[in-house]
Amino acid sequence: MLTILALMLASPAVDMTAEDADSRCLAAFALVAARKPDAGSADPNAAKAIEAGKIGAIYFTGKLLGRNPQIDLEAAMRRVMPALTPVLTDETRRCAVDLQNAGLKLVSVGNALQK
Repeated sequence: MLTILALMLASPAVDMTAEDADSRCLAAFALVAARKPDAGSADPNAAKAIEAGKIGAIYFTGKLLGRNPQIDLEAAMRRVMPALTPVLTDETRRCAVDLQNAGLKLVSVGNALQK
């Protein structure tokens, strides 16, 4: 899973609030997670991308709710969606770096706890 995310290179961040940045990430990963694999597709990366989308959506939902437990997630996603669609690939790459760093921290913690 981290391999998929590691392949996504970071793109420059656009000036925006942390809430908008994380809302864009949530929306981008939700769109990836909502994709349906093509029937009969032998592409194993399609299923992995959908799974990565689910993980990313959960992660960014947690970031948003952790920052503001009262946030209206639907409204936040609707607010950023029009600007997101033309740059979905770039946003997914930008957001994947954050997700990958969090995953690496969890792996580090897991390794430390095993000692």
